Amino acid sequence: RYPTSRLFCILFMILNHFPENWGQFPEYRKIYKSIIRATLIIVHDVPGFVSGYYFDFICLIPLRFRRLRNIILSCATPGKST
Repeated sequence: RYPTSRLFCILFMILNHFPENWGQFPEYRKIYKSIIRATLIIVHDVPGFVSGYYFDFICLIPLRFRRLRNIILSCATPGKST
């Protein structure tokens, strides 16, 4: 494992501590938006990295965060068709 993948795993584990009604709290929404932005940057710049560790990432993200899970699952390595 690369240190970067470990950092993203820790970042995604933060989501497990969100309450069920996290959308009602601006603090949680801001953290979630920041995680989405960081993930989008990595998916755009280094899609091979995300597709290499997608299973680890998906296992850590709770099911209720569908948008984040879909972003990671939509990442494909260059040269492979989806």
